[in-house]
Amino acid sequence: MKDQKVIYLDQVKPYAKQRAVRDVTLDSHFHCLKQLKQSIRQLEAEAAVHREEIEKFLGDAELLTDKSGLVLIEWKHEEFQKFDKKAFLKDYPTLSNRYLSTGQRRRFLIK
Repeated sequence: MKDQKVIYLDQVKPYAKQRAVRDVTLDSHFHCLKQLKQSIRQLEAEAAVHREEIEKFLGDAELLTDKSGLVLIEWKHEEFQKFDKKAFLKDYPTLSNRYLSTGQRRRFLIK
C-alpha cells in the first residue's frame, strides 16, 4: 500500500473564509457535511416511503393527473438493454482485456 498523506483534524488551524465575518474551521465543515449527509439519507428514506404509497395507489395506472388533466406523475414500463460485462469477461477473456483501461480517481468517503 502506498504512503497516504494524512491531516489530523485537531491540528488544522482555522482560516478566514472569504467575504465572511467569522472564522470557519475544517472541523465545522466536516461536522456540517456529516450532518447534511445524514439528513439526506433520512429524507431519501422518507421520500421512498411516499413513492411506494403512490405506486400502490396507482397500481396498473400509468398516469396521475389533477382535475384539469395536468399530468402530475407518469409511471410507465420501459424496455431497456444492458451490457452483461460479467458474461462477456467469462466468454471472451482475452478479447475483453484488449479493451480494458486503468484509471485513477479520488473517492470522497465520509465515515
